Amino acid sequence: MIGEDQICEFLSKIIVEEKKISLQDLKKRVKEHFKDKLTAEDTAISETRPGEQMIEQRVRNIISHKSFPKSAIYKNETFYLK
Repeated sequence: MIGEDQICEFLSKIIVEEKKISLQDLKKRVKEHFKDKLTAEDTAISETRPGEQMIEQRVRNIISHKSFPKSAIYKNETFYLK
């Protein structure tokens, strides 16, 4: 299972290199980056967010839990380098 901490590490690398990334692009890139490590639990459909895979829910959780990297800010559905 891919955890929020792994997603945050990946986001941190993207932010440093690219300066920003939208939430939609991050969800897509997380699935691409971790494609060989995704488990059935990661790709299962969320019970609380129908139509969304658990891996996508974890990406959104880093926003609601405010656990995204300290080097990033989140505004208007986009992460930016501080």
